[in-house]
Amino acid sequence: MKKHDWLLAGIACIALLFAGCAGGGTDADDSGDDDDDDTTSPTVSTVAVDAGYAYVADPTDEDSPEVLSMLPNTGATDVSPAAPIVMYFDDMIDPASVNDTSIQVFEGSGAAQENYRAADAKQVYGTITISKTANGLVTIIVFTPFDSFSPNVTVTVTIDETVVDNGGNPLETDDPVTFTTGTQEATSASVLDFEAGDEGLSFNGQGGIVELPKWGMPLMEGTHAAAITTGDVEDFTNSPIDGQYSVFSTGLVSVPSGMKNLTLDYYFVSDEFKDYLGTKYDDNATVTVSGSGGARTVVLNSVNSYDSVEGEAQLTEVSELGDWWTTPKTTKSIDISDLGDEVTISITISDVGDTIFGSMLLFDDLRFE
Repeated sequence: MKKHDWLLAGIACIALLFAGCAGGGTDADDSGDDDDDDTTSPTVSTVAVDAGYAYVADPTDEDSPEVLSMLPNTGATDVSPAAPIVMYFDDMIDPASVNDTSIQVFEGSGAAQENYRAADAKQVYGTITISKTANGLVTIIVFTPFDSFSPNVTVTVTIDETVVDNGGNPLETDDPVTFTTGTQEATSASVLDFEAGDEGLSFNGQGGIVELPKWGMPLMEGTHAAAITTGDVEDFTNSPIDGQYSVFSTGLVSVPSGMKNLTLDYYFVSDEFKDYLGTKYDDNATVTVSGSGGARTVVLNSVNSYDSVEGEAQLTEVSELGDWWTTPKTTKSIDISDLGDEVTISITISDVGDTIFGSMLLFDDLRFE
């Protein structure tokens, strides 16, 4: 897909990528009738704009926006049916132009036709959330279907020119993105402290479970934690996807009764600290939690989060990784009270602006509270 040179290298964030949603669709027979139940999903998507998005029109902007990347990327296979679709745009997008007509998602079991959709493709509806990266240069749009995608089907995503930026410029469109799903898996909440192995957990790109203590960093809880990285870390055998991002994800996790938040502890580590504070090279880490009630994407940390004298003073050198620096241990809670009884969790580390300098998220003890 089309990409701006300096942004290409690192905006494939996301996010999130391979876990965390609950998807949607029309009636099983697409007839519009009730069949024998009253559980058919809505046939219109819901658009939710993050409070921090702060959309402002810019009449001086005359450049058309472009799609930088999308996760899952085109051609991806065995994608979790619970996976959200994360799209990155190189400009501030007008939320009024985002709906289930301008951004359409289809699923079908047949082979792709000339229009990239399977012969039996039906439109899928869900929650469309709009937010932005920490440096404000990139819009993140996440599609979470109301019900999980079907297993072993082709999913097609189309974005048309009715999507406009804050200058009113239409999107430069390109070919649709297609990927195929695999089978649905479940993940026990008991493995989210990483002490019992990686069953039900997935690491796409570079990352895995590590034994503590690690890299000379302060201890976290227990004897194991998880890490995902975009940099050259010899402890892991795989490489970041497209040299830009790595993703941790779960299958469906049952939320214990009465629990309202997902909480985790983490260190954000980067070799862009301290030379690139305040620049376009704003590597970041995000978490997406998705369920039948929608999706919530939260930026955990970014390089530019420490663009101040006070913030810079909090950074500590990680000598065992070379010229890398770490933030203090941080605890983050995400409100999941309206997302449903089962959720998927996706954590992404993204390289923004280059593929030379890397970043890493070392995280532990995901827990419901």
